Amino acid sequence: MPDSNDDLDIFERLERDHQIVIAPRDRTRPLGRGGFATVHRGVQQTQEDRACAVKIWNHPFDQEPAAVQKEREALTRLLKGPIGRLPNVVTMLEKPLMVADHDGSARLVTVWELADRSLLDLQRREFPNGLPRETALHFLEDIAHALDDIAFHEEVHRDVKPGNIMLFGNRAKLGDFGLSRLLAAHTEKTTAIRGTLEFMPPEALDNSRLDISPTFDVYSLGVTYAIVRRGRPLFSDDVASSALVDLTMITRLIMLKREFHRVDLSGLDPDEQAFLHAVCHADPKQRPMQKLVDMIRQLRGGPVVVAARIDRETGSRGAEGVAVKQPAAPRPPVLPGVAEKVLQQLDAIGRIKHDATRLIQEGRYEQAVERLDEVDSRLRDNTWALLRVQAVNAANERDHDRARSLAAKYDYAKAVDILQNCDPKLRDETLLNDLRSRRDRVETLTADIQHAVQANEFLWHRPVVEELLGLVPDDAGLQQLRDSLQPYSERITLSCGMVLKFVRPGEFTRGDDKSSHRVRITRPFWMGIYPVTQGEWQKVMGNNPSHFKGDDRRPVENVSWNDTQGFFERLNQSEAALLKKLNLAGYRFQLPSEAMHEYVQRAGTTTRFFWGDDESRAGEFCWFDGNSNKSTQPVGQKKPNAWGFHDMAGNVWQWCDDWYDAAYYQQFAGKAAIDPRGPAAGSSRCARGGSFGSNLERTSSGCRDGVDPPGSYYHVGFRVVVSVE
Repeated sequence: MPDSNDDLDIFERLERDHQIVIAPRDRTRPLGRGGFATVHRGVQQTQEDRACAVKIWNHPFDQEPAAVQKEREALTRLLKGPIGRLPNVVTMLEKPLMVADHDGSARLVTVWELADRSLLDLQRREFPNGLPRETALHFLEDIAHALDDIAFHEEVHRDVKPGNIMLFGNRAKLGDFGLSRLLAAHTEKTTAIRGTLEFMPPEALDNSRLDISPTFDVYSLGVTYAIVRRGRPLFSDDVASSALVDLTMITRLIMLKREFHRVDLSGLDPDEQAFLHAVCHADPKQRPMQKLVDMIRQLRGGPVVVAARIDRETGSRGAEGVAVKQPAAPRPPVLPGVAEKVLQQLDAIGRIKHDATRLIQEGRYEQAVERLDEVDSRLRDNTWALLRVQAVNAANERDHDRARSLAAKYDYAKAVDILQNCDPKLRDETLLNDLRSRRDRVETLTADIQHAVQANEFLWHRPVVEELLGLVPDDAGLQQLRDSLQPYSERITLSCGMVLKFVRPGEFTRGDDKSSHRVRITRPFWMGIYPVTQGEWQKVMGNNPSHFKGDDRRPVENVSWNDTQGFFERLNQSEAALLKKLNLAGYRFQLPSEAMHEYVQRAGTTTRFFWGDDESRAGEFCWFDGNSNKSTQPVGQKKPNAWGFHDMAGNVWQWCDDWYDAAYYQQFAGKAAIDPRGPAAGSSRCARGGSFGSNLERTSSGCRDGVDPPGSYYHVGFRVVVSVE
């Protein structure tokens, strides 16, 4: 079973693991789609970008293991046996692959030579009233040779029909051996009915007993000829298109097939009608398996050849044979003279351009491009190029209008899907990136709300709901939810004058270039806009332990981690009424966790410093050893970060609540850390941000250090948060 430990879809995995490329446009517009599989145009990069047809099984292996296994067995016989080397059988270019999709399910994939079109496509597009006799017989003879050859190797195709006859220039080959079976002593008994209803012989519709023999395919080939010659079903339309579930319909069809003389063959020559009565005989034993090629040659006026030898090892047909009839007239050429051929080609190109113009006028731009691409690359002129550019540009403009319309209705996901399928050369990348950002933010906020509901944490619903409503303002459910929730305070002002600012939950990438991982903060909190000042400490504790005095706006320092716990004990007592008034039950004043500090310090950035990577701008945002005059400075004199917090880097190191362990975050490599609080025990506490005496590297957003908690230092202070206990 293939590896599926990533989010690649089957197309991306084919390109990565097998160098088989299916362009985005060809992924959504397959060459063909059936009940079992879908066929796409692709390119084999390992074979000098050879064009190919890629057939992908519609259902995962675990849903239909028996059917997929039978298909693999048939394909293996085709690839390894002589049938796969027959000249009139479509060639499989690689062994069958089992490829995982984005959901981990394995699908069967096969790669085939790419045909120009199918016989069905030729008849429907170019000859809707039926193929000319000589053209139909020419291709019929190729398939008759294929049936003769596979019968020699004791195989029955069981699905001969116009859609499975592939055209390569002026030659026809038989494809899709998914229903083929080996014969055991030339006859296999089964009660299963499989195949396409209209092309199945009468014995295939009798559930009581089905005799599989090579004449099964002879009957199907006869029906194929009648349909492409006349451009309409051989049997009545309702019978031909019915499903295999209506017993009355099945009975009618069996009767028609067993009494073939009642079938309407009008429009065909008498010798063609006689041929069809022979190959579609109700008795399988009466159908001309051995004489099939000879009968077709007689219809074409060519020589009859008996028992041309077939090489059992290679599957190739020998040249020997006994001529038993020589007609008076030579076999007519398949193609007219050169001049007529050129005129035919020009006429066909003219019809294609006319069709493309009509399709463009009808707004069917993709179909117009597909129609134009049928023109041989050597025959494409300026008119062809202008039409194709017109169709592509019109499709691109229409898709961009659709995307904008969906965005106006706040359906960002569908808008992104439409733009991603546009031609990258014509796509508005700015619009796409904006819509992606909106889509991703909606998904993140929705997940946050769902998480909060599950955790019964309703306090912080409102800011998240308000932001989500800014993206989808017409959502009545969100409006009702917002109105039912408690308003939150953007800022909290304490009696000592300290101001704390609201911080909503989110994610960030923690660490530096050497070690980094995702961190998710799931609960909101409020953090002091500045480090605790000497004046604020004085009002709460009644003293000032700082080394650098002289201005109450300087950050308090020379306080140990243990000292901060006494400060918070008094603050929680004096401000208990405020917390109750703000409906902050379960919240308390405390030190921030190390993750909280870095989350706020970065303020959404991923650069080395919260102002970017430019060291020359450091003096605008922080006090460090290059500008501090070797002392602390009053808070708030430097520019804040993007979230409005001052002195997050420099001036004083800031205590964090966590124990310090240099290797603690290594356990989160390759996964997200959810509200990390550090190790359970240790000998030192974390400090963040750097100080007036630090070099710039120590003020970077990813820098961390450990400090002895009982110790007090003139370059270490702290900052307050209100958060869940």
